[in-house]
Amino acid sequence: MGTYQTSKCGHCKKTWAFMEYGGDSSCGPSVIKCVHCNSLNKTKMKLYRDMTPLKRFTFWLGRGLVKPIYGLFMIGLGLGILYWQYLTVEENGQTPMAHMLEINNWFGIIFFHAIAIGLAWLGISQIKDTLSIKKQINQMEELFDENGGYFWSNQQY
Repeated sequence: MGTYQTSKCGHCKKTWAFMEYGGDSSCGPSVIKCVHCNSLNKTKMKLYRDMTPLKRFTFWLGRGLVKPIYGLFMIGLGLGILYWQYLTVEENGQTPMAHMLEINNWFGIIFFHAIAIGLAWLGISQIKDTLSIKKQINQMEELFDENGGYFWSNQQY
C-alpha cells in the first residue's frame, strides 16, 4: 500500500516534495542529488536492472498483474452503473434512467454518468500505465546513466 510522504535533502533539509504519494514500488533511482546543495542522497530504491529476481517478480506482480486486474474491475464497475441505469427495471416498470428523466432529476443523471465515466477512465488509465511500464523503466535507466549515476531532486520529485 502506498503512503504519503515528505521528501527532503538529508544534508540541507530543503523540501523537494511535501506530502506526495510515495508509491508502492521500490523501483527507482538509488541516488538523488539535491538541486539546492548538490549533495548526494541515497534512497531505498533500486533501478530495475539492479533488482534481484525476487524483487523483479514482486514488482511485476504488483504493477503487471494486480494493476490491470484493478483496472478491469474499475471498468466493470463503471459499466455496471450504466447497466443499472439503462437496463434494469424497477417495480414501476421503468428503468432508473427513465424514472430520473420523468421527474427531471438532472443532478442524478449527471452524477451517475460522471461516476460511471470516471470509474471507466480510472480503469483505462491503470491499464495504459501497465502497458508503458517497460518504456518508463528504460527512460529512468537512461536518465540515470546520462546524469552520471544519480537523479536530480527535481527530476524525481
